[in-house]
Amino acid sequence: RLDIFEFLSHVEDGLKDHYDIKMLTFLMLVRLSSLCPNAILQRVDILVEPLRATLQTKVKANSVKQEFEKQDELKRSALRAVAALLSIPDSDKSP
Repeated sequence: RLDIFEFLSHVEDGLKDHYDIKMLTFLMLVRLSSLCPNAILQRVDILVEPLRATLQTKVKANSVKQEFEKQDELKRSALRAVAALLSIPDSDKSP
């Protein structure tokens, strides 16, 4: 049996990793919010900070177009994860 809280600590690490890992972690977070919403709500304060950091990241002005596209993809995926977190019942009552 999987210890969900230990798994969520790895998810948290994935949210701070490189582009490819972040994308996969956002997808996992969307899925986990429907599979085990109570566990997610207990750890939501820890999960929100890396999401906020991703959404606030700016690409340097002299970057290539690919960098802008990758950042836009990351932001869209992060927003999907935020929407999934907000869709959890009683998520508005969480700290």
